[in-house]
Amino acid sequence: MFIPKEVFRDLLAFYQSYGINASLIDKHSAETIGKKTSIKIDGRNFDLVTLKFVSGHMSASRGFSLGPTISKKGKKSHPTIQFNYVIKDMGNISEDDIRVEMNEEKTGFVSKKLVNIEWEGGRLAGLLNGDTGLKQKILTMGTTSLRVEPNRKNDIVSIIHRKKIDMIAESSGIFLKIWKNRAENLPSIETLDIIDRIAEHVNLIINRRGMEKKEIKIITKTIKCPSCGETTQVQGGIGTRVTVICPKCNTKGDFQFR
Repeated sequence: MFIPKEVFRDLLAFYQSYGINASLIDKHSAETIGKKTSIKIDGRNFDLVTLKFVSGHMSASRGFSLGPTISKKGKKSHPTIQFNYVIKDMGNISEDDIRVEMNEEKTGFVSKKLVNIEWEGGRLAGLLNGDTGLKQKILTMGTTSLRVEPNRKNDIVSIIHRKKIDMIAESSGIFLKIWKNRAENLPSIETLDIIDRIAEHVNLIINRRGMEKKEIKIITKTIKCPSCGETTQVQGGIGTRVTVICPKCNTKGDFQFR
């Protein structure tokens, strides 16, 4: 099923409302991937956002109708959309190093709460598991359904997030009723920050964003919280910096690998 143009319109407006330099890219443009309509993002660790319909029903109406009425009619649906945050130029890195998936632990019977996550897969999983600041953000926001998929054919890496959105179609008018569509409940700006942090780790692996073209050595360090003395392990590349949140007292700080 196609993605209605209003979803791209409202997602673009949402990004721009937060001061993000974003623009709509036509599916025929050389800047996009796989002849898909996309949103180009500048100033972040990824390049494009593409969308894919996954499941559910999409309420999107077109055109108009005639008839004397002052009532407003509406239809609402909750389709699941796959948001692909695309990093171009994956280079010669092994796909197995990049392909990871986030396993989720939840509690509760009706309203399940996300209580723990663990990344499984290649070399990237070690970096993501070592970023306690990223983990805390994911748990705080309750962000689920995350994975990273390389695509050698298109020379890209996609950070994939699936989410149910609200698609609303409404008609209004006295004699001429015109249908209008809008998308709501899109991924939050905090989710975008989580994606951007994951993309930062991907770029470390594939040596992008001005990094030297050489193998990045991943190291593990045991650090002690200055407030409560709790120790924890973090992973990262030499010269990189990660945000660490103490698992015991929630003291937050930055650690640089040397």
